Amino acid sequence: MMNLYADIILFDSTGSPYTGETVITNGMGGSEFQAILLLEAFAKLNKKVICLNNTDSDKQINNVLYLSNKNIFKYNFKCEHLIIHRNSNIPKIPHKFCYQWITDNNTSSNLNYYNYLDNKKIKLITLSEYSSNQFPKDWEKYVINFIIPDWVYEHEIPKNKKNYIYASSIMKGYHQTSDHWKFLKINNKLQNEILNVCLPGYDNPEQDISESQFDIKYHGSLTFKDTVDLMASCKGLFYVNSMTETFCITAVLAEILKTTPYIYCLNGYGALKEVLNCNTITDNSKDFFKSLENKNKLELNAKNYKKDRIMNDWKKLMNL
Repeated sequence: MMNLYADIILFDSTGSPYTGETVITNGMGGSEFQAILLLEAFAKLNKKVICLNNTDSDKQINNVLYLSNKNIFKYNFKCEHLIIHRNSNIPKIPHKFCYQWITDNNTSSNLNYYNYLDNKKIKLITLSEYSSNQFPKDWEKYVINFIIPDWVYEHEIPKNKKNYIYASSIMKGYHQTSDHWKFLKINNKLQNEILNVCLPGYDNPEQDISESQFDIKYHGSLTFKDTVDLMASCKGLFYVNSMTETFCITAVLAEILKTTPYIYCLNGYGALKEVLNCNTITDNSKDFFKSLENKNKLELNAKNYKKDRIMNDWKKLMNL
């Protein structure tokens, strides 16, 4: 078999298929999107980078080589740094350093990693202190946040914002969100306001879920740029969250774009109060409704998740 060497290999057997083109052609999950941003950042450091995921395409984009993860049976891969994405299968790829980059909440799916982490054969990377605290204290753990592209911070903010947006998956709280939106509409609140709904693509409904009688407009899956453009035009993020967030790109984007994150957390705050500065996050419906009715303009000062800051953490970890 042919030998393939890289400074950095990311192995992903759990996520949706992607290459560097997916960002500009399709909606996609946050974890897959971040893998692309991270690997392109490594490539700009003149590192040879390979991404093995569920794609059927073999493509080199922005100096990152994307291959099907089935190619581990076709080539002899070898690398300096092996990043295993989320709770993917553990591949037989010779390496010097290994990391589990976990972007989800801890579940039984991670059990295969426990022995490796106990014996310090793998380093664990999480997105927040909240996420890190889900794992044993004696493991070698590092908190490194997600990257938000610099251009998002420079995005022009419309002067006359209107309407609201839900930009997450169905499973993270859409049904609870729509129920609360409808309650407000039925009770003559938020009149003349629209709830724009856009989903990442992996659990989209087959039918159009727009409900004109409640001013719910379904946009399907938008590209990242189109999502940012739509969010920037909205006055608020309307989000009833049922699946606890380990970071939440959507909420961070909203704060950067001066789109007030109105978030009602049904199962705890997760990382939201850690990664955001705003005070419109609550765990009870009364405060959620009260913050929506508050006419005072909130000053939103987003935290810094630009590439250079986040990559400094990765470079320090990897001694690059």
